[in-house]
Formats: sequence, C-alpha cells, structure tokens
Amino acid sequence: MSDLDARLADDGGATASEAARAARVPSFDAVRARGDRRRIRRRAAALGAAALVVAGAVGVAQLLSGTIGAMPPPAQMPAPGHADGVRAVRTVPDGSWVRSVAAGAGAPSTLAVAWQGRSAMVVAVTADEFESRAVVAFPTTVDVTAAGDDGPFVVSPAFADDEGRGPWLLEVDGSVREVGLADEPGPAEAGEVAVAGVADGRQVLWAVDPGAGVGHPVSLPGEDEPLGLGAQSVAIGEGRISALVRSADSAGTRYAWSEDGGGEWSWTPAVPETVEAGVLTSLSMVPTGGSEPLVVLETDVVDNRLLSVHRWEPGGTTWATVDPVGDPVTVYPAAANASAGFVWEGELRIQGSRLGPDGTETETGVYVLDGDSLGRPHRSPTGSADSVGPRVVGFEDPGSGMPAVWLVDDTHPATLWRSMFGGGGWGSWPAR
Repeated sequence: MSDLDARLADDGGATASEAARAARVPSFDAVRARGDRRRIRRRAAALGAAALVVAGAVGVAQLLSGTIGAMPPPAQMPAPGHADGVRAVRTVPDGSWVRSVAAGAGAPSTLAVAWQGRSAMVVAVTADEFESRAVVAFPTTVDVTAAGDDGPFVVSPAFADDEGRGPWLLEVDGSVREVGLADEPGPAEAGEVAVAGVADGRQVLWAVDPGAGVGHPVSLPGEDEPLGLGAQSVAIGEGRISALVRSADSAGTRYAWSEDGGGEWSWTPAVPETVEAGVLTSLSMVPTGGSEPLVVLETDVVDNRLLSVHRWEPGGTTWATVDPVGDPVTVYPAAANASAGFVWEGELRIQGSRLGPDGTETETGVYVLDGDSLGRPHRSPTGSADSVGPRVVGFEDPGSGMPAVWLVDDTHPATLWRSMFGGGGWGSWPAR
C-alpha cells in the first residue's frame, strides 16, 4: 500500500496543483428535469441488459448520451498518417458522450478521450490539456489505454467490425498504426501493455509492445469451455488481471485472476448472486492489485440499485457478501471496463446516489463502505445532488491502492473530473 505522506512529499508539487484545481469548481446551469433523467436511465438499463450478454460490463455506458456545451475550438494538430479504416476529423460530433479516458502515467495533461456518437466513434488526443488536439475516427466502438507517460495510447475495439481490424496505437500527434498481432498466445511480459477488447463477438485480451508496434493474444480463462463462452468482462489492475467467466453449464459466474500476465489462472467458486423473482442482476469487478482482495459489485439491471458487495480475501475459501443497509444507493453504469467502485487506501469506495423512500435521488457522490453501511458520501464534483451521473470513465494506476479516478457528468460531457484523493477533492479538465 502506498504511503500518502511519502506520496505528498515526493510528487514534486503535483498534489498542490491538483488541490488548486479542486478549488476551482465552476457552477453549472440547472440540469435536466428529473423525468428526462429517469427516461435516460431506464432506456440505458433496458438496452444495457442486451449489451451485457455480449460484452459484460463493457457496453452499458455507451447508451447514455449528453449534449456537448459550446467551447472555443482548440488548435488542431496535423495527423500525419493513419491505418486502414481510420481517418482524421475536425471535431467531436455533437451529441457524443464519453466512453473512456486514459491519461499518461503521472502526466494527465497527456490525454486520450474516446467519444461515442450515434453515427461515429472518435478519439480526441492531446499533450497539453486540449490547448491543441487531434481527433481521429475509428471504424468501430473503441476504448483507450495509456501505454506510456507521454503516449502512445492503445485503442482497442469494444465491438469488432466486419473486417476484424484493431487494436491500434495512437500517438499524441494523431498518427495511428495498427498493431501487428501474432497468432500464438502467451502471457503479457515486461514492457507490454495488457488491454481488453472484443474480437469475433467475444471478449479477448492482448499484450501490446508499444515501442515495436506488435502484440499477441493472451489466453483468457474459460476459452476451453464446451460452448467457448470465454470471459464476459476483464479488469486490469496493478500486477493482476481479472475476468468474470459465465459457466457453460449454467453453474453461475466465476471469478478468475492471474498475477503473472495471464500465464496461470486461479479460480473462485461461483459468485453468490441474488436469486429473487423478477430481479435481473449485473456483476462488475472492482480493479484491485495483487495484494488486495477480489471485489465484485452486484446491481439491479433495471434501476441500478446496489444489491450486494462480494469480497474474496487472498488465500480464502469462500465469498463474503455484504448487503448494504439503509436507503439503497444507485450505482451509475460505468464506461467501458471501468467499475463504479474502486479501492483507495484499503477502503472500498463507490460512485452513486442515495435513493429516498419515494425514489428521489439525493446525496450524489463517492460512498465509503464501512461494515455493512454506506455513510454520507464525498459530494460529486458537480456540487449537485440532482444530476445524471457522474460516471466513472477511467483510472490511473488501477489497483495501486491510490488510483486517480476520472468522472464525467453526462449533462456537461465537455468537462472531465479527476480526483487523486479517493473522491475527497476534484479538479476539472477539458474533455476535447
């Protein structure tokens, strides 16, 4: 576990800069009417149930939309070269929403933001907090992963196109090259970046060498099942790759994890999901590191209520399940492979809103699980308890014990929010 005091002493002023950002929180106009918000969430939940069958936790957040506010356009950077099916565009299309965010390690001014539109998928990339930028359109829905301090970024398909293209390497100047993939699978080695994606209609994992521009598949657990279902979702933390695998024999969903880059996998018994008539549930993994417990959030697909927190201790033999007491908390669908929960200094923290007896949402923010109680939250960065979201859209150093967390509020998608303090303080960042 990282020591906070040491981190503050050694960060060269980064934390002071972050605190200054957190103090400059703009006030926003009134958000959408509550009826509009509920319609958005219900539509997302209904469609999300179908998306989960194919891509697990990967696809729910792309169904939430927002309107991009007017902003002065940043300077465009030239994009010198592109892979097949990829092209430079001038701007992020109106009506797009943020799907995932990746930042250079220790250098969040270097950003890639994947924007999902109704008819286009683009990634905006910058090395200077979007004072300048390049915008690149991809032929299918994609997610982004940082592959270095200052780029490049790995762009991986979340839904495979007909030609099976990707993954790609995206430089901060907007140039793109397709990763040359070997056929032979193997574990991710030192110098390679493990990224999740989709190919042939199923979840896959690649190890990419960003310097050489080559990669190879990593064998996921469950691929030898009779029905070939493979992993339904994948989470990548510090020193650990995790996967939820739905059993082909209908014996439930099991958690598998590897601490050697996917060479060997360990398994738990089936996650003890809620069995209740009329309740359809969804499971999502909280990214954890090699020394941390395995954590799974279970939510109601229809209204996104948090039902249970399932925890597996290292060396354990059974799942420990906590059903939070008190008024329920709505957990907003997270983008891409990001969970709505994360571990910060050993505490499980969850982004969501409290539901009152009449179903009204209050107290939007980051909740800390204490025993079986979710106490009063750290407030959401919008300063409003009446908001669509915000959603978790990315992490820096997931599973490290002190990850930086990225949020977006779909009522104001042109602004990102970042916290280095477990949700206790937020700074605003441009998203395009």
